[in-house]
Amino acid sequence: MAYGVYSQADGVSPYLKVTLTNSQYQVTGYGGVYMANLFAFVHTDRFEMMKAADPIGADNDRHLLQLIDGAGLIVAAWGNEGRHLKRSTAVRQLLPASTMCFVLNATGEPRHPLYMKNDSVLIPLS
Repeated sequence: MAYGVYSQADGVSPYLKVTLTNSQYQVTGYGGVYMANLFAFVHTDRFEMMKAADPIGADNDRHLLQLIDGAGLIVAAWGNEGRHLKRSTAVRQLLPASTMCFVLNATGEPRHPLYMKNDSVLIPLS
């Protein structure tokens, strides 16, 4: 399972970032990926997400916890935008210590998949 921000993908319509992410996980030996968003607000423009009155949503944590419960591997990949409203800090408290990422940005946030090479290897998030 991967965590990101502001994707427009759903179960019917793939989105480039999710397609790229799926390829990266297949390289690590996994057959596919469930993609979850830190924010319930869905938009491709991070500035629109940041302007939203309640981008997190009332039920987002509940949905994230359900996905965490069934995941064999959890990979954080939300990029620097995860810092908005200190959301990444809150979500990190939900994640198990075994959570991984591909790259940590200088900010300490896990790099977004769009900005990674396909040969990136998993490292611990913490």
